[in-house]
Amino acid sequence: MDELPSLSERQLGYVVAAVEEGSFTEAAIECSVSQPTLSASIGRLERDLGITLFDRIGRRIVPTDACLAMLPAARDLLRAAADARRAVSSVADGLSGHLDLAVQPTVVGTVVGLVAEFRRDHPGVSVHLRSPGDGSVGALVASGVADLGIGDVAEPSLRWRALWDEPYVWVEPDPDGPRPTAGSGQRRRPRPRPVRADRLGGAVLVVPPDGSPTRQVIDAWFAAASSSSQRALEVDHREAILALVAAGAGSTIVPASMAAGSDSAAVRVRPLDPPIERTIGIVHRDRPLSPLAARFVELAAERFSSARRSP
Repeated sequence: MDELPSLSERQLGYVVAAVEEGSFTEAAIECSVSQPTLSASIGRLERDLGITLFDRIGRRIVPTDACLAMLPAARDLLRAAADARRAVSSVADGLSGHLDLAVQPTVVGTVVGLVAEFRRDHPGVSVHLRSPGDGSVGALVASGVADLGIGDVAEPSLRWRALWDEPYVWVEPDPDGPRPTAGSGQRRRPRPRPVRADRLGGAVLVVPPDGSPTRQVIDAWFAAASSSSQRALEVDHREAILALVAAGAGSTIVPASMAAGSDSAAVRVRPLDPPIERTIGIVHRDRPLSPLAARFVELAAERFSSARRSP
């Protein structure tokens, strides 16, 4: 077998930048080189490899399948080189470097405390917390953009470790108006009764976008009961869902932690019958973790293990 040509860190950096920026011009700016220098370097790499990495369509570039196939490994090599330089230049004890963390939007509120604790323990570490669309956390980890992901992630190619369990709840406009404040002398309201899909009779719903994990849960819950609902509002911004419910636009189903984060006195939270529960986990690719990522996984398991064991 012929020996494969060598790939330089600089060339790989140019390729990754071109994919992420979408043009050679923007990639050159990102890499602090001239556009002809970057284009020529990628051209030499294509000739050495005997493959086309980018289709040139006018002023546009489109990565080929071969380019996309090498992208995760290229990102790994660039990250490893950066880690090696930091390890050599670091004079401080403890962990240092950079951690890319992709977090499902509906669990960001639960995870921020973990990130803050990690930073307190390791002040030499910088963290990029990404909160993409619900369905893309696994894709960011699988492609090498993120080191770790946290969420309700179903991606067979990734290694997954459970962190905590969480029920979904029904949230509706409170028919009795704002709840009494503490010390008002009014009697405490009775515990809300569970909600059954077959008894809602075409309830008006405020829902997240089609294809999101929470939307899939909502649709499956109604379908299992052979019931239907009127989707009055489809909302891209999850922060607006509970606000719309409080305004009387309809009801919704959300994770319990999201409902607990609402400070509105105009909504009522009820359990589901039958109940729905999701398991939140942390994912990474099927390869040894860096010391930085391994420590974060360890801290996450320590922080949430007691909650998962709780009945």
